[in-house]
Amino acid sequence: MRPWVLLRGLGMRFEEVSVRFDSFDADSNFTQTLGQLGAATGKVPLLIDDSVTHNGKPLAVSDSLAIVERLYELNPKVWPNDAATRALARSACAEMHSGFGSLRSLCPMNIEADLADQGHLLWRDNQDLRRDVARLEALWSELLS
Repeated sequence: MRPWVLLRGLGMRFEEVSVRFDSFDADSNFTQTLGQLGAATGKVPLLIDDSVTHNGKPLAVSDSLAIVERLYELNPKVWPNDAATRALARSACAEMHSGFGSLRSLCPMNIEADLADQGHLLWRDNQDLRRDVARLEALWSELLS
């Protein structure tokens, strides 16, 4: 979802392909479809860049940070011009990408479900979750100031 938000925010043209997740099993629709698209990892997000080829096929880039770096090569507006600001932005993205373990494990993304009741209980019962959210708020406050 992160590369999708970036592409939309910058007005970059792209074609979105939605693949409903059924499982990671080798014969699942999800895995088969991603394989047909060129996803060696069998994971999303996946950027298929047909402006470049690798081994005779359109370039397939997986992982949101790798995709963002490829998009930067195509559009320098992805990252700030100033080197120090750019370094801070990349650092924040890396923290977002690999940190916040409690938030990730307790609140996996599900954009179709209404989990408000569960969220209230998780918030009440998990200090580490509250700590992760406080760090998130601080990180974004620092960047936006």
